[in-house]
Amino acid sequence: MKKYITMTIFLVLFITSEVLAQTPGDTLWTRTFGGSALDQGWSLQQTSDGGSIITGVTESYGAGLEDILLIKTSAEGDTQWIKTFGGEQDDGGCSVQQTTDGGYIVAGYTSSSGAGSVDALLVKVDSLGNQVWQETFGSWGSDGARSVQQTSDEGFIITGWTWSYGTVMGDLWLVMIDSQGNEEWNTSFGGTGYDRGFSVQQTTDGGYVATGWTDSYGAGNDDVWLVKADFQGNEEWNKTFGGSGRDQGQSVQQTTDGGYIITGYTRSYGAGDDDVWLIKTDSLGIEDWKMTYGGVYSDVGYSVQQTNDDGYIIAGHTLSFGAGVHDVFLIKADALGDTLWTRAFGGSNIDIGNSVQQTDDGGYILAGYTRSYGAGNYDVWLLKIEGEGIQLNPPRNLFVTDAGYSTWDPPASRDLLGYNIYIDSVLVDFTTDLYYQYTDLTNNQTYLAGVSALYDDGESEIIEYQFTYLETCVENVIIHEAKLIDNYPNPFNHITTISFTTLNFDKRKEITIYNLKGQIVKQLVKEQLSEGKHSVVWDGKDEVGNEVPSGVYFYKLICGEYNVTKKMLLIR
Repeated sequence: MKKYITMTIFLVLFITSEVLAQTPGDTLWTRTFGGSALDQGWSLQQTSDGGSIITGVTESYGAGLEDILLIKTSAEGDTQWIKTFGGEQDDGGCSVQQTTDGGYIVAGYTSSSGAGSVDALLVKVDSLGNQVWQETFGSWGSDGARSVQQTSDEGFIITGWTWSYGTVMGDLWLVMIDSQGNEEWNTSFGGTGYDRGFSVQQTTDGGYVATGWTDSYGAGNDDVWLVKADFQGNEEWNKTFGGSGRDQGQSVQQTTDGGYIITGYTRSYGAGDDDVWLIKTDSLGIEDWKMTYGGVYSDVGYSVQQTNDDGYIIAGHTLSFGAGVHDVFLIKADALGDTLWTRAFGGSNIDIGNSVQQTDDGGYILAGYTRSYGAGNYDVWLLKIEGEGIQLNPPRNLFVTDAGYSTWDPPASRDLLGYNIYIDSVLVDFTTDLYYQYTDLTNNQTYLAGVSALYDDGESEIIEYQFTYLETCVENVIIHEAKLIDNYPNPFNHITTISFTTLNFDKRKEITIYNLKGQIVKQLVKEQLSEGKHSVVWDGKDEVGNEVPSGVYFYKLICGEYNVTKKMLLIR
């Protein structure tokens, strides 16, 4: 026999148990860091504790004219520690990444040490920002690093520019470094013109892809350049993108389909002086599609990341929109590059967004610098931006999906306070009052609303929820006993975190990793767990501890009748 239990609720859009959520792209909070002189943020990454690591340049602190600035913050953006690195001359940090040992690697440039006028600089620090080692790379000329990534063998790959090696005008540069900072090889790519590297990533086949720009090849003044190298730095192919104007690539990432996404800017296409440019290619660098974003003035993209919905988030600056001279520009696009929303952030002065990343709560974290706010000439600017999803923060969660309509007479009521119910990613908020209003956004009509829970006598399990508009119809929704959250980061090259939320049902939960053939790689979870949010880390190894190769893998959560599978990309 089945019994019905009902309680009246209010359906509200985009609300958490703690704070009202904003429209996607809205600012949740901002922080500035700096002193009376110039301080700029160039690169950030969300850290494993939910905080952020930011690198850039500072004139307010340190030993020289400019020093590398390294800032660690909490998940709320509060300062945990600040470090500077450098000598008496100019030194700057261009790229930062958390390493597998919990520390950080910073890549940039130095005029204070090394063999030439400017050398590439790599600084390894521990989890508290204390220097472990520091190495320079280069020779007599000007050489610098713009991007760093830890590789599958615990070493590091950097890209940037070199005048010391290659052709006379400067080349795109790849340098492979071991875990202790020793150079293993370096390779330059270029012709008779100016060629630069701005972003590098290890690919699923163990090689590397870099983007930047080339004046030696292509159709125009500068062209976006995509270079693919094998694991020893030997060129496999290169592609140019552009027209008769200046076109430059600033950021590249391998996508979950094995292709690549590039952002930068174009003067050859679009609506204005410069437009943000987004280029999607296949695994061989052949263009799938390209999109421009911007207005009649200068708009530039500096950072791109594929998001959990297979779309893209792009950060840069805009002169066409916003409140000031330059504003931070944030663009959310779908999987085909079509604009979902854009935002400009800033005041009356210059504000730039240099680096963006999707966070594990589905929102975004963005770093750059601001002259509109803060303490000095320029300050490092950190912004937390609302994403498309709900930030899961409640004591207990019930996840439901729409299942149709029928008529129904409500039975007796029962107190279900303390539960949060999500209907199609919308939080249904229980309260002590009897009736609340529900506004249907499809027709802008307002209704009084109630909900009922259908229980099974045998195990006291909620079978389904029935949502009543107290007019003539009822919306039936099926409840799930758990929710699987997208793994983070994705793609990843060492470790990734898989999170899921479960109800307090006495059922075993399983998280299993599969390869493309459907074979079990590793079972991460197989146990009974209490209600709430849980996380498990996969280190890219199988059941016996062997590293699995690069490629696409699937992770499945089973909890009672709930069974869902998601995809992730491992890059070594």
